[in-house]
Amino acid sequence: AEDFRGQATISYQGFIDSADMSNAQLLPYVETAYFEAVPLLIDSGAWDIIDENANSYLTTFPNGRYRTDFISWKNQAKIALGNK
Repeated sequence: AEDFRGQATISYQGFIDSADMSNAQLLPYVETAYFEAVPLLIDSGAWDIIDENANSYLTTFPNGRYRTDFISWKNQAKIALGNK
């Protein structure tokens, strides 16, 4: 299961990092990929990436359907990273 989570995390993150954000047809899939990636990142303790993804998500989707989740995850990342 651990290997599968790692592969899924890499797939989601790769999609997020390479997606053309100017393509409106892709944006719903990108938004979902952001959302699906975070629980996997939490499992691996990748709080720095969670913080980066939260900042990116909130910038790209300021009124997105997962906004509240990302604010919460960003706060969790701050705590885990020692409020850096």
